[in-house]
Amino acid sequence: MMEKEIPLIYKIILKRLWQGSEFGKIRFKEARIILNNHFRFGKENTIPLLRAMKAEGYLECRSSQFVVVLIPLNHLV
Repeated sequence: MMEKEIPLIYKIILKRLWQGSEFGKIRFKEARIILNNHFRFGKENTIPLLRAMKAEGYLECRSSQFVVVLIPLNHLV
C-alpha cells in the first residue's frame, strides 16, 4: 500500500511541534502557543488546524491536555 505524501505546510508544523515536545508528546496549550507565535495563526484558526491534522491521522489527542505527533521525525526531514 502506498503512503500518501504529507503536504509541505503540515511537515513544517509537525517538525516544529516535535522540537517543542518530549518524544512527540506536547501539551495542548504549548501546541497552541507554537501555532500562534511561530506561525502567526490566529486564536480562531488553531483549533480547526489541529482538528484537520487529527482527521488526516498526523496527530492524536490524548485526554484534553496532550497532543501526540504520530508521524516519526525521520519522515519529516
